[in-house]
Amino acid sequence: MGGGRPKAFLELAGEPLLSRAAAAFDASPSVAGIVAVVPEAEVASARSLLAPLGKLRAVVAGGERRQDSVREGLAQLPREFAGVVLVHDAARPLVAVALIESVVAAAAEEGAALPVVPLVDTVKRVHGGRAVETLDREQLAAAQ
Repeated sequence: MGGGRPKAFLELAGEPLLSRAAAAFDASPSVAGIVAVVPEAEVASARSLLAPLGKLRAVVAGGERRQDSVREGLAQLPREFAGVVLVHDAARPLVAVALIESVVAAAAEEGAALPVVPLVDTVKRVHGGRAVETLDREQLAAAQ
């Protein structure tokens, strides 16, 4: 995507992806707080960018791997917190408040939830460079 900056700081229609994604969570009635996890070199920039959000609780540096970054964000939760936690990649800036609300409701009911969409493509299992099986897309979904 070019530019040398992390994707979350690139702009879409003049607005950084991080701002767009965070604004949806800020507008969601079920979201109590937002913790942004960004590369260490971008912490100050992200704090400034997200300062207008009413639900922003913290901006922290992430880790080397995605799971390390998630752990850094979770470490910002109060020790006694027992609610639903949502993890979202700001490089997916078009998340809607309705989707956020739907995932929160499903996670509260089921213990965990993941938004998915049906597959429209034909999916093949490949072995040794050859297509060996067509997977039944009725049993598959793409995680959002």
